[in-house]
Amino acid sequence: MPQAPEVTIARPTRGGPPIADKLPLGEPRQRYRAARDRHDDLRRAFDGLRGKLDPARIAPPPFERGRADKRKAWPNARDDDRLFADVDRRIADEKAKCDHLRARREAMAGEMKPLAERLQRADAYLASVQNKSLLTPVEPAAPGPGDTVDQLREKGEQLRADIGATAAAPWPLALLRPLAMKEIDQLAVAGRVNVYQLVETGRAGLGWPRVPLNVAGGAGDNFVMAHGETHDALSLMCWALRDVLKKAIDAELKAATAETESGALDADQRAAKIAQLSDELLKTERLEIACCERDRIQLRGDLDPRAWLQIVGPQPEQR
Repeated sequence: MPQAPEVTIARPTRGGPPIADKLPLGEPRQRYRAARDRHDDLRRAFDGLRGKLDPARIAPPPFERGRADKRKAWPNARDDDRLFADVDRRIADEKAKCDHLRARREAMAGEMKPLAERLQRADAYLASVQNKSLLTPVEPAAPGPGDTVDQLREKGEQLRADIGATAAAPWPLALLRPLAMKEIDQLAVAGRVNVYQLVETGRAGLGWPRVPLNVAGGAGDNFVMAHGETHDALSLMCWALRDVLKKAIDAELKAATAETESGALDADQRAAKIAQLSDELLKTERLEIACCERDRIQLRGDLDPRAWLQIVGPQPEQR
């Protein structure tokens, strides 16, 4: 007898009325509640099938035990003997029934997984929106006759890659240079040698820059930690050789950014481009959903909640 598959389904967070009530009346709220009801119906049916399949995994079914008993009683009988024909037919019927139940359960799991993910994302998004007036309904997208789900999903993947590439784009030299020079200046201030004791007393005693030093070693009862100070050689070098270091660091920065400067983006440019690509991605996902519903194709689980709920609202934190 084939065993029932072990299928784990992520249960969506319970949205409940407070979450659903954040959505505008009409289509957005109806879509959310229909998805929630569909998931709950699938979950009950899924768990019900588990009960029908579990006994088959605990012990051999009666027909197989009966065949084993006959084999013991007639050890010399051939496997295709009429003696086993009836029990073999019943075993085959039982296996077919089990396979049918398993296929139904796997189909339910395939529908529940993306549905549960969409609900979890929607709940997290709605919980993050403090003012429900920020959410407004939007007319469903109208795909063209040439739009297909595969084409739109491919476009969405490219847009997500472009967003990631934009977020990881290099920074311009004009922004990096002041940051590097500022760091050298800060270290130089900390590395300044104090000569006032020598000036006031006429005795040796320069105030060399120092930094805390913590040392730990050993293990168990032999673990030892010591605290002290040591000379701050890095800060001293920046104070004594500030101009030399700045010139050297500037040359390194120019060399490092020579090939990436043309594609470098500052913070404002980066944010503007990501916002533009994100808007285009949202439009693409709205069209993808419309095509899926037109062609009766299952929706993905990682869709933007605003797309499948048909709303306009703040950008989700998770994409």
